Amino acid sequence: ICQFVLDYHFSIEKFGINVMTSELFENLQATSTDAIYNINPTAQTRWNQAQNNNGYVMLRGFSSSTAAFDGIRREKWQFTHNTNPEEYEKLETITGLSGFLYGSSSIGGIMNYIPKRPTLKPEHSITVGNGGGKNGYYSHVDLGGPLTENGKLGYRLNAVSQDNDTHVEHQSVERKLVNLALDYRVTDNLLIQGTVSDSDYRLDGRQPYWYLAKGATRPSASSIDSNKLWAQKWAYNDGEVRRYSTNILWNINDNIAFRSAYMNEKMTRDGIFSSNTIQADGTYTQVTTNSAGADQDFYGYGAYAFLDFDFDTASINHQLTMGMQTSDSYRNTLNTNDTNSKITLTGLNFDSPVYVSSPVVSPVISKTTKSLHSTSKNFTIG
Repeated sequence: ICQFVLDYHFSIEKFGINVMTSELFENLQATSTDAIYNINPTAQTRWNQAQNNNGYVMLRGFSSSTAAFDGIRREKWQFTHNTNPEEYEKLETITGLSGFLYGSSSIGGIMNYIPKRPTLKPEHSITVGNGGGKNGYYSHVDLGGPLTENGKLGYRLNAVSQDNDTHVEHQSVERKLVNLALDYRVTDNLLIQGTVSDSDYRLDGRQPYWYLAKGATRPSASSIDSNKLWAQKWAYNDGEVRRYSTNILWNINDNIAFRSAYMNEKMTRDGIFSSNTIQADGTYTQVTTNSAGADQDFYGYGAYAFLDFDFDTASINHQLTMGMQTSDSYRNTLNTNDTNSKITLTGLNFDSPVYVSSPVVSPVISKTTKSLHSTSKNFTIG
């Protein structure tokens, strides 16, 4: 696909789009992004959701550090924690130079998560399944339809509850989601949309990050049993995401349309992880710090406003788009003193994991505000 772009100069940018729909998510019985990314031909999983509860992927061999929500660009440090397949209508994976769509982003491309919208007719769906472990089930309720007789006001409600063990020993996951979308058609030419999403994610028994020491040989995958927990039982990952957004779509007349959107998001994460380093002698060293309670709060917003024109000159039809996008994010972090809260284990082998009791919790000694502050503005005429 070719697109002419005005970005301080005229150029031709090539890109490709892969679209995965909610029907595919349902057929996969996807309860995490892993099931989606594993069959996406244009994306490679950087790490699974159980590792870091993040939707990071590799696109064209490059890390995708930004993502879009319903066409609204996120900043790099907003991440994509608590990405629940059940609340999205489709996922667009754009590979190639996508700057003319969303401004500066990863050169590999960008992923756009499009939320579910109200349905014109009443639809009710209830799904109950097993999360893949020995105990526990998950349930998903998807309701939608008009709220008024004239159909001007419609709703879509998605709610998820999951609490089960996984295939990994000593590991369990708990997930909750409530997503409410409302559409209000003020007139035949003016539509106002709103979405509120509240989600919680908790994984106990978090797997470690693996590293290679100098001179160490990478072991074969079969030598590390993926059904075992190679970190500490008290390692975990906890995330809360609160998001709301609003859209306005206004057909001013037959030739001019206005569209704008705003999204505000707060994410709070907390967790403990182990770092396992494979040594040259074939053993590994493990370092774990009990920093429970050292929350990190991420704040972010994004917005855009565009005017679309359709007009003719003689027998030539023109479509002109002009507008701007902006986004901003930053992080607040609680800093800890880890002196008495770190455990280092050496000489470990791959026969069986070693578990120890957790040390004292690291005390919080200070707070860093507005670190990793990132902001951008993008002006477009096409």
